[in-house]
Formats: sequence, structure tokens, C-alpha cells
Amino acid sequence: MTASLLVRAPDHLGDGVMALSAIQALRPTIIIGPRWAPDLYANLGARIHPPGGRWPDADLAVLFKPSLRAAIAARHARRRIGVSHDARWPLLSDVVPTGRRHRIETYARLARLAGAPLDDPLPRYAPSAGPAVPEISRDAVLLLPGTASPETVRWSGFRDLADRLAGSAVFTGGPDEDAIVRAIAGPHRVIAPLS
Repeated sequence: MTASLLVRAPDHLGDGVMALSAIQALRPTIIIGPRWAPDLYANLGARIHPPGGRWPDADLAVLFKPSLRAAIAARHARRRIGVSHDARWPLLSDVVPTGRRHRIETYARLARLAGAPLDDPLPRYAPSAGPAVPEISRDAVLLLPGTASPETVRWSGFRDLADRLAGSAVFTGGPDEDAIVRAIAGPHRVIAPLS
């Protein structure tokens, strides 16, 4: 591994969880990520910064966020690894082609290209003690339909999926998503928003 390794985490929590094993394998010194990043990546020992402003200098930047803006912000790193998306490939020193593979495998390929030993790309997460979460049955399927993405990106199938799960669906969301979650959940159980 290189002396200073910067990771730009994905913007969406689900993607952040899918990238967890790859990011753990990289052992970054710096993580650039959204407001939930300090909670998810707290046990990695990295300094965590918000995405705005000039990023700290690093020898290597691994960009899990597939955007032109991330590639521009990482331009000061000697080596920049990312996927060939959003016409940003000229700003990258190493490119992982996009394709029809699952995002977890794409994240694993990014980590491996950076030299991280990653045998199992499936995320493993041991939550720290935090606020109490309402009790739900072990057979429940927890659905989190909220997203910071525009309405056009939001998946419209949550309610239909919950109906098909015949009573085992439980809905929740993040901070400030309670009204959206309740509108989508309809007659299905809704628990208090998570942090």
C-alpha cells in the first residue's frame, strides 16, 4: 500500500455499505464521504472529510463515486483509480471498465487494482452501540425507500414489494424521511427513522 491513500466513498448509504469490504481492505488514511460516512467508517482509523472544498493531498486516490467532480477533486493525487464513467477517464491513471457486473464486484476490482488483498467482497459490518432500534421480528424484511437522489431515480416498487411480502415488510428511513416513508408504506408497519 502507498503512504497516503484517499478514498472517495459513494454518496448513497446502500452503495457505501456495498463498498465497505473494499474500503476496509484498502486501509485508507483519508475518506471523503457524505454525512453518514463518519458513522459507517468510524472503525477504519481514517480521517473522514466532507466532499466539499479542496481534498487533502494523497499519493493514491481510489474513487468509488463515479463522477467527473470526484475525478477533478482528486487530480492532485499521483495515482487515481476509478471506473470509466461520466467521461472522466482522461483524469484517471488507472481505469476499471464499467460493465454488467454487480456494484460489489466493481468496488472489489477498484480495491484490487490499488493492491488491496480482497478475497471476499461481501460487506461485513459490526454496528457500534447506538440509539435503540425498535424490535422487529427476525423474519422481517426492512425496507428503506428514502434517497437523496432526485424523484426520477427513486425506485417505485417498494410498496408492491411490501404487498408481495405478505406482512413481513417493515419500513423505515433516515433523518427527515418519515413523511416520504409513510406515504410509500401505506398500511405496512413503519418504525422510527434511523440515525
